[in-house]
Amino acid sequence: MKSPAFGFRRITSIVLLAVMLLASVLPTAHAQNNTPISLALPSFWQNIMGEEFLADFETQYGVDVYVNYVDTEFSSANDIATFLDDGQDYVSQADVLYVDDSTLTPERTRAGYFLDLAPLIASDGSLDTNDFYPAALQSFQWDAGTWGLPTSLDVILITYDAAAFDEAGLAYPTSAWTLDDFANAARVLAQIDASGAVTVPGLSVQTFGDNLGLFLRTLLSHGLYDDSTLPNNPSFSDPALETLLTTWKELVDEGVVGTSFGETSDQIPLRIEQSIGLSGFGPDSVQRSGAMLPGDTVGLTVEGFAVSSGTQNPELAYELVKYLTTRPEIANSFQSINPARRSMVGVQADTGNGQGGPGGGGGIQFGRGGNLSEENQAIVNEAIEKALPISETRFTDYLSFALQKMQNDGLDAHSALQEVELEAMTAMQAADERRNTVTISIMPPPEPVVLAPGEVALNFGMASSFIMIGPGGGLPNQEQWDQISQDFAANDPDVGAVNVEQAMGRSLEELAQQYDCFTLGYNAVSGDADLSSILSLDPFLDTDLNFNRNDVIGNTLSQLQVDNKTWALPIGIQADVLRYDTELFSNAGVPLPDGGWTVDEFADALESLQYGLGDTATFQPADPGGTYLLMLIAAYGGLPIDYRTEPPTINFTDPATVDAIRQVLDLAKNGYIEYQELGGNTFAVSIGGGGDSTPIAITTDSLSPFSFRRGGPPGSQQTEDTTAIVSYPRGTTYNVASYNIVTGYVSATAENPEACYRWLSEIAQHPELYSAMPARTSQLSDPTITTSQGEDLTALYNELATTISDPNTITFPQSFRESGSPANFAREYWLKQAFDRYVLEDAELETELAQAQQYTQDYISCISDLPPFDPSSTDQNYMRDYFGQITTCAATADPNYPLPGQE
Repeated sequence: MKSPAFGFRRITSIVLLAVMLLASVLPTAHAQNNTPISLALPSFWQNIMGEEFLADFETQYGVDVYVNYVDTEFSSANDIATFLDDGQDYVSQADVLYVDDSTLTPERTRAGYFLDLAPLIASDGSLDTNDFYPAALQSFQWDAGTWGLPTSLDVILITYDAAAFDEAGLAYPTSAWTLDDFANAARVLAQIDASGAVTVPGLSVQTFGDNLGLFLRTLLSHGLYDDSTLPNNPSFSDPALETLLTTWKELVDEGVVGTSFGETSDQIPLRIEQSIGLSGFGPDSVQRSGAMLPGDTVGLTVEGFAVSSGTQNPELAYELVKYLTTRPEIANSFQSINPARRSMVGVQADTGNGQGGPGGGGGIQFGRGGNLSEENQAIVNEAIEKALPISETRFTDYLSFALQKMQNDGLDAHSALQEVELEAMTAMQAADERRNTVTISIMPPPEPVVLAPGEVALNFGMASSFIMIGPGGGLPNQEQWDQISQDFAANDPDVGAVNVEQAMGRSLEELAQQYDCFTLGYNAVSGDADLSSILSLDPFLDTDLNFNRNDVIGNTLSQLQVDNKTWALPIGIQADVLRYDTELFSNAGVPLPDGGWTVDEFADALESLQYGLGDTATFQPADPGGTYLLMLIAAYGGLPIDYRTEPPTINFTDPATVDAIRQVLDLAKNGYIEYQELGGNTFAVSIGGGGDSTPIAITTDSLSPFSFRRGGPPGSQQTEDTTAIVSYPRGTTYNVASYNIVTGYVSATAENPEACYRWLSEIAQHPELYSAMPARTSQLSDPTITTSQGEDLTALYNELATTISDPNTITFPQSFRESGSPANFAREYWLKQAFDRYVLEDAELETELAQAQQYTQDYISCISDLPPFDPSSTDQNYMRDYFGQITTCAATADPNYPLPGQE
């Protein structure tokens, strides 16, 4: 009898495993007499740990550790009932829990959700508490309890652009600054247009976390809690705090302060943010300087582990928490800059055999500390020693709520603080009531799957560059994956179970080591690729009576062939499309482009729709890479870059191309297309509409899990809307397409490769699993596929299939595609810079295109001498050197090319 299991995965040294998401995993057999302990980790940590990660701990303590990959909900203590409900759900997932300052809070400890570790620490003679940075350890200590042990940390400090301060004649910020000093700097540094409106704030406070509350707390001499009570209650009655909040509101009203990640974030000279702002890899590439916050301190973000109060094994759970603080894979978290224990600084993770850690490889340093200059690293080192523990910033998040009341309700600071103090006290009382009424019960680990004689369990990885999380922490369409894998295992003669995991491997070799078979959201087959780790599928294809090579759309199959061998099975096609609002079209009397449209019909629609939209552009692309422009230009008859050749042919100055570019860019200059700067070396993504309720008539979209489709991604709770999908307009000379092929591979080391091929063939019957259109003509009208996304896409799929198969179609690589050399990025840089200057600066188009072509040709000539890029490398020195060579070529071609650390 075959029984599915959900939720957990044991990590052992017997079976090669990778990290999994909730609800899709099948555990290996565990020792009958071992005590089970469960561990909850966030799903974005998948592939951080190798197969030996917990083996030593399991052996030493005679336990089996089951890992549950689950993500907490992003609720706020401002809605205390939901916040406590979400916390209760989380602490019911496992004995030991990953925590940070958003999940481990006073509200949840007072509700009795977490075990107080103080008694266990006091009786533990082996734990050296002095090894922890004091502020890190104290961050999880309040109300006379220790609620977790820290593993890693980051600092929140002042970062500033010294050049901007020099230009303004301002002294650099110091820890002695008062709010008046910050206010003066914000006003002096703010950029103001001719009308007197602030276009760029002078000061910003990062919106991730509650850095505003932290900032105001550092300007006080005490915390926002009453230490005369136990547990401590919030206390906001302080005239000094009222003055600070009143002054801050004045600055907000003036517009001279803002949030870090707005449209002008890269231009804000003074910021309160995490240390990534010092790295040169933050919102901009400017090398910023750092300083302490007022009071000669900094804030912290801390990651660590806690124990659920529902555990039946508190001592073992505590030992696991302590063990996890010694693991470099965790101590050097990519989200943090420093381990929480001094002894872990500089310790590298021995990932071995390509296992564990982003990209695999051995001896990887995961943290971000290596990205800082020597000067900024010294500031961070000092900051860690002087940091303010998170326990000292308790309840500061309520200051943001008070500010909202002042802005929205017209309250003064005193009244606003009184109201939020009452709300905070009410939240504490609700938490206290939970402690008396709620009992935490932890989800038990699943029973192991028992395979019949001769059966195998397939380890299958669905690889992507992005983690897609659905309700409950699994895949967005987890139930569908579960059903298909269970049905397959029930009917296949050799397969007893299919372990479906979301994978984050970087190379074919790494994925083939981890999985029997796997899929990618792109085509990894090329003449330069090392294909030795996967099997040619031709022997399976040739004997598969249900597979017809002529049934595959266009040249999709030939793209998966090298040396006359087929290395991947096409699962589906993820094509770029346009999404439009049917109601806006109907209200404007514009025909719906149900059967597609020509470029003339597209242009007419833009103009007709604009009358009813006022200043809002008809077409608001959500494509920061600008591929939509190249596709429209081709539809108008221009090919500045011809991707039909390898390498692509560059011809920016051809008269037909110049004319096509002008026609498309004039749509932007005339306000029909919302245009964003493309020629920078940063990626500022703006989804049309700016986050408000303004309807979007037309935007870019894709047949992928990241679509803005009707109802949202599969498994989401988004309500139905009035949009529909259409292909890009047909051209007079060329048709255009941009797509990725979802591809399936069989590992050369698979125990049963035939079974793997049968599994890949099964999911090829379900391209909707990837939100993709079919790769086979025979599936284009299958209603189980064409209507699975909440709208009938039969006509669209057939039109796209015709376009992809048309020899006159120009196919463009998708923005940020997952394959290819990083050198390809700069190939379009100067062309897009010419676009920017024509649209935004009204420059002469022909002159800009001629200069862009010269730069591009010189750059291509330079990079042609570079060795082929190895995407499977995990050597940080190699990656840095390769990017350095690319940058050198770009700067050689164009002396004004922006180098890292320069504006």
